[in-house]
Amino acid sequence: MLSFKVGTGSISKNKLTTEAKAALERGDVAAYATSSDLGPFLKSQGFPVIDSSANHQGLSGTSLVVATESFLAKQPDFPEKFNAILTEAAKDLKANSEEYYQYHAQTTKYPIDIIKVSFPLKQVSEEPLPAEGVKLLEGTKKFLVSQGLAKSDFKLTDWVVNEQPR
Repeated sequence: MLSFKVGTGSISKNKLTTEAKAALERGDVAAYATSSDLGPFLKSQGFPVIDSSANHQGLSGTSLVVATESFLAKQPDFPEKFNAILTEAAKDLKANSEEYYQYHAQTTKYPIDIIKVSFPLKQVSEEPLPAEGVKLLEGTKKFLVSQGLAKSDFKLTDWVVNEQPR
């Protein structure tokens, strides 16, 4: 997430990304918290960067896939198959990175150099559950618990489906 400052208006986090640039240019907002693609694009357009989540440990994002216990009971081999697909996809993405960047740029209409800055392939793990991702999730969980946004603390490992060896 990058923040940009222009004018003397308020800081916005609720504007759609499609409205952000115009609002900054008009001075309707003094700053806008943005994410990948738009942040580097605005920087390339001359907007000053106030701060970046990349400069603060633990503020990077991660994602995960969750499934209900009833789904997993019906599809017990899903985690193993899904993780194998994710691993192969990550390997393919890295092996064909220029095609990926070209496709992403074409789809989002951002210049390819902005896409490469926004989505460095070093952040794509070939592991289904990388240690760095678990660390980020643990930090998010601690925050949610400390703010009363999660009912109680829990062990992340209780949510992990261990693949059954064949």
